[in-house]
This record gives sequence, C-alpha cells and structure tokens, in this order.
Amino acid sequence: MKGRTVLKSSIGAALLCLPLITSAHARPAEEMGQRPTPPRTTGRPADPIAVTDTCGLRMAVRYSGTSATPKVREALVASVAHNRVRWIRPGTAITQDYRPDRLNIILDEDGRVMTMRCG
Repeated sequence: MKGRTVLKSSIGAALLCLPLITSAHARPAEEMGQRPTPPRTTGRPADPIAVTDTCGLRMAVRYSGTSATPKVREALVASVAHNRVRWIRPGTAITQDYRPDRLNIILDEDGRVMTMRCG
C-alpha cells in the first residue's frame, strides 16, 4: 500500500508542476531574451501559379493538353497579352537564360501542350 501512496503523490506533484512548465514555454520569445523562431515552411508555395505569375501562366494554363495548331498558338499569345512565348518540341535546342517574363510551352511528340512555365 505504501508504494501506491508514493506513486499517487509523485503523479500529483508532477501534475501540480505542469502549469508552471507550460506557462514558461507560453511566454513570447522576446520576453525571455530570445529571438523568435520563424515558422517552418516546406520551401514550396501552396499554389506556384498564384505566387508569381510573371509571364501570363495563369491565363495560358487552360491550353494544357490541346494541339498547338496555328489557331491555338494565336489564341494563347492573345490570352497572355505578349509575344514572349517559346514553343519547345522534344529535342529542340534552347538557351538556358532565365527570363521571368517569357512563357515556355513544352510540347510532346504530337505537338500537344504538355506543360508550361515562366522562364
């Protein structure tokens, strides 16, 4: 019976200290003389298109999966409101310069729009 009493009193003492422990951690870091820790992020935005649309990607994304016929190309350029569009077929040599205002349209072997990105 004595062992149970010690156990109960140990648990009771621990429970009494719990508010003291949590209140020390609940104070802002500035009060404790520390710098606040920035929140952790995954490094990726939730919606990459919404963060920085420097090339008209939001307006062009509706053409994904379509054939890049002259009519579709003309409509896509009109929807992004600029002509800095690069059509890239498989095996096409392209420059590696990064231009955030340029829209890169990546096509498959059949000339369908597979994906697109700024740059």
